[in-house]
Amino acid sequence: MPNYDNEFSNRYDSLTFRDFLNRTYVVVALGLLISAGFAFIGSFLFPRIPAGFTLMAVVASAVLEIGIAIFFSTRLTRMENKTAWICYFLYSAFTGVSLSFILMAYTAASVMVAFVSTSVLFACMAIIGYTTKIDTSRFGGMLLGALIAMIITTLLNVFIFRSGMISTVMCYAGILIFLGLIAYDTQKLRHLYNAGLSNSMISENLMIYGAFELYLDFINLFLRLVQIFGKRRD
Repeated sequence: MPNYDNEFSNRYDSLTFRDFLNRTYVVVALGLLISAGFAFIGSFLFPRIPAGFTLMAVVASAVLEIGIAIFFSTRLTRMENKTAWICYFLYSAFTGVSLSFILMAYTAASVMVAFVSTSVLFACMAIIGYTTKIDTSRFGGMLLGALIAMIITTLLNVFIFRSGMISTVMCYAGILIFLGLIAYDTQKLRHLYNAGLSNSMISENLMIYGAFELYLDFINLFLRLVQIFGKRRD
């Protein structure tokens, strides 16, 4: 183990920001791949099992997603690297279980179009976040406030208003918010990189957490594009 620790420390001490950025996006891609795999498996299994078990699986996945996200964010700098990896991959898997209902509700072609559109928009905003000279941190509070307002309005609409127009408006608002968050979180990667320079273990955890935030941006953008442009199965 001492040899491994030395090699690990040397590797991260010499890690450039470009390397950090590239590895972060590889981790994002791995998370999306895991989610896609579990979504496909779920879309195949759920129609073949009793509805009660399906509902339990969805509720359990949602609860575990929330629990993992809270645990991950609150213990980020104190957990071991392997724990951070486990949290990220488990979250990706449980999200995939939830996404399986997207594959069941919408045609494969429209889901693929939404995924490709999300990928293109994600790449464009990531490039903007990486290359812009504007300090996007000044917009962090505004984006967070808009996100909270959108969540509250969406919940009120689900349980009280039940308005199709409000739902549509919130979808478009969500698209704008998460496009902004992609640029914001991309630029934030430089701050995460700088924060981890003094500690190789924290550096890897921060890389995983940066990937986690971008993964969430991608998934939420994808969900709203599917909701607006997806074609439901007959």
